[in-house]
Amino acid sequence: PETSVLFLKRNIQLFLKPLNDECGKGIFTINVVDGQIFLRENSITKLLLREYLEKLGHNEFIVQERLGQHAEMNRLYNKSLNTLRIITIRNSDGKPSFFDSLLRIGANDNVVDNWARGGLAVGVLPNGLLKKEAYFKPPFGKIVVKHPNSEVKFEGFKVPYYEEAVNLAINFHEKIKGVYAIGWDVSITKDGPVFVEGNDNFEISTYVGEAFPELNLPKINVPTILAERTFWEKVTILHQEHHRPEQ
Repeated sequence: PETSVLFLKRNIQLFLKPLNDECGKGIFTINVVDGQIFLRENSITKLLLREYLEKLGHNEFIVQERLGQHAEMNRLYNKSLNTLRIITIRNSDGKPSFFDSLLRIGANDNVVDNWARGGLAVGVLPNGLLKKEAYFKPPFGKIVVKHPNSEVKFEGFKVPYYEEAVNLAINFHEKIKGVYAIGWDVSITKDGPVFVEGNDNFEISTYVGEAFPELNLPKINVPTILAERTFWEKVTILHQEHHRPEQ
């Protein structure tokens, strides 16, 4: 893979994700400090980085400058971008509305917050306060009432800009016509919500089903945006619709 984009003269933190993977698989970070490259805090050369990328078996990566998150989100866990998953659906009258949300939080040195990669999931109340209990996906852990690393209790913790994030999700969904349901991933920065992506065909599974696979409880796939559309197409559609002039 071509890596010249990584070697900027300014200091930068980069977030790399294989183009065709999902659920946090294959994600890693690179820091560039005074021209020196750090992969997972280990100093490496450009040649070693190129060899590492080739060994991963992916030809294309999404490369993004790492977002800085709100101090309160860092207080929960500061090694990953902890994101809201906000689900919006269209009602029988065709108007988008809020359905549900949860907060995903990284844990145990992970740089991603995905539940499938060992992160935590905790429900969010309508006022932005977290619910009492958070859940690891089995076999990563069980139910906890405080973060295992930061020891911050979930009950009483308020997600900054929560109401604004929900309202923006509804507004964005209104601009994307013909889509029934969207699972939005939203980061919370010091300046407000930043929408990372809208997910298509996202999965809903139960904690009991994950803990006891022998029960063979069904998982529900929610079709949303057309599957043949690429990640980049989804981004450009959202950007175009958000900046569409008022009629």
